[in-house]
Amino acid sequence: LASQGTEQSKPYFLDLSQNMLIGDAGAAVLAMELKTQGCLGSLLLRDCGLTSTGFASLAAAADCFVHLDLAQNHASNAAELSAFFGALSAATNLRALDLSDILKSESDMTPKDLSPEQLADFISRALQGGASNLQRLALAGNGLQGRGLQLLSEAARGSSGRLEELNLDRNRLGDSWKSAELRSLAELFAWHVRAPPEAVDVPQPFHGLRNCSLCGNNLDDAAVALLAEGLRQSVGLEVLGLANNAIGDRGIGCLVEALKQQRELLARLQEPLRQESGNPEQVHGAPKRCGVIKLDVRDNPMGDAGLEALAEACTSFKPDQQALWGPWGLVDLRLGGHKSGSRGAAAIGQAVQSRTGLVRMFLQELSGLQAAREGGGAPPMLLRVDEVPAPDPEDVASEALLARYWVESFGAAAWIVSEEDEKSKGLSLEEELRTVVAEREGERNDRIVASADLATTEDPEMVAELPEDHQGGSPSGFVTKLVSGKLFKPDENAPDALDDWYNDD
Repeated sequence: LASQGTEQSKPYFLDLSQNMLIGDAGAAVLAMELKTQGCLGSLLLRDCGLTSTGFASLAAAADCFVHLDLAQNHASNAAELSAFFGALSAATNLRALDLSDILKSESDMTPKDLSPEQLADFISRALQGGASNLQRLALAGNGLQGRGLQLLSEAARGSSGRLEELNLDRNRLGDSWKSAELRSLAELFAWHVRAPPEAVDVPQPFHGLRNCSLCGNNLDDAAVALLAEGLRQSVGLEVLGLANNAIGDRGIGCLVEALKQQRELLARLQEPLRQESGNPEQVHGAPKRCGVIKLDVRDNPMGDAGLEALAEACTSFKPDQQALWGPWGLVDLRLGGHKSGSRGAAAIGQAVQSRTGLVRMFLQELSGLQAAREGGGAPPMLLRVDEVPAPDPEDVASEALLARYWVESFGAAAWIVSEEDEKSKGLSLEEELRTVVAEREGERNDRIVASADLATTEDPEMVAELPEDHQGGSPSGFVTKLVSGKLFKPDENAPDALDDWYNDD
């Protein structure tokens, strides 16, 4: 554990994942040490042989966690877990929590074991309590169904909620659900916190869920149609995972229409950013987002019609567009395992070529001598599809060059994808810790400078100092060479390069 830091909190990053010998006893020792030392940071204990007892032991150090990963540990005793989740309800420092694959399968569950709905209830209470600052939550592989989803979604929409990433892969959301249950997730897609009237002087507004993964949940066309209702009103969602479900052409059609309407909504909301004299409050609240740009729909039974619809959704550029403003559409599309034939594949291939042509055209316009159209926002990027060969290196270089010209041409009106999020988040705790360690190592390994001198007007007390091995006590010392004139005087016995050149001839 880190021994450096302030008395209030000592930063740490501890990854002990896949060490099965740690077990409950090791978790208890870690919790005690973290609490005693006053640490604050990341603890990763994925697949370490913990049970409910180990979870309960970690409750004592709940305020020491910024990132807690306990995935793939089998904790099922409801009585012991209640203490753990009760402590999380007061964990105001917690930003990321991974509890994937911690429950027993339904066939192995006993009356004393924690059920998926009870797990969702515990998490929802934590989100409504001190853990409302949670930004990343992973509950994959826990058998959650519609009611559990509704509990989580409603809790995440609390007035102080700040959830940005939600991983619900490999649950049972599509097995049996009611409209109200799935609609609650759709409302979470659309939910965001607007900037207050005095927004110019307050922190940035919260634009809602940015990344949601629902892979492997047996979601069908009707379920996707409900989720699309929220997607078309979302200003924040950029990454959506729907792989390994039961989505056919009708569901893909609903999804595509929602993507188009989301981009239209963002274009309207970003209008103040395009006006130099825009209302400062409206500019402050405008979302610097691009809509869904990464979509995973692998292993779904969609056919030619579905792929043709996706190809149409890949771009929103209109040839008669007056200004170079996005959103531009998808940049990462994964669709392997579909039921489409050559027609759908051809449509996707054409979409990839069209995006490449768009990048080349804009690069030529911005790098030319003639004045380019007005523009801003995020620059268009190449479209990468898992079933299409990777982009040509020359096109990748053009993409990077366009991004540079974009910023140079449009200045403050331009931004990079998710730039707003990166600025607001800053460095992660892990990155900060690594940076501090690197700086300290660098300080220890820095070479001693031969001399340092500043003008006396800046610092009258500055004294030039020389390290011992550079002083005149040694024949090779810096001062000795300088006084003897040997420092800049070439060796008379050294071969002459010009003579060598004539000798070679």
